[in-house]
Amino acid sequence: MSKRRDSVSILASNTNLIGNITSESNLRIDGFVEGEITVGSKLFIGKDALVKGNIQANIIDIYGQINGNITAPEIVYLRSHAQVKGDIQAKEILTEMGSIFNGKLKIGH
Repeated sequence: MSKRRDSVSILASNTNLIGNITSESNLRIDGFVEGEITVGSKLFIGKDALVKGNIQANIIDIYGQINGNITAPEIVYLRSHAQVKGDIQAKEILTEMGSIFNGKLKIGH
């Protein structure tokens, strides 16, 4: 099981996906997704990525754009190019200068 969580699935920058994604392993999105995303481990949203839908993962590292609500039992990273329009619920959040967040924030358990 830990081997599966250490693997990474990638949605490349030239890929558009309409539909929901569920994964127990790490997931990197560099393309466009319209739908719900549920990841049992770490979710990485690349600089050129656009996600329209709610996302849930233990750890979420955002460089790109999210239009939807975010839930993370552990931590959300909003990197300098991140743009989030939606609510964030997480145990912790780290924001870099230059990131944009428009929504409600709930931090804690």
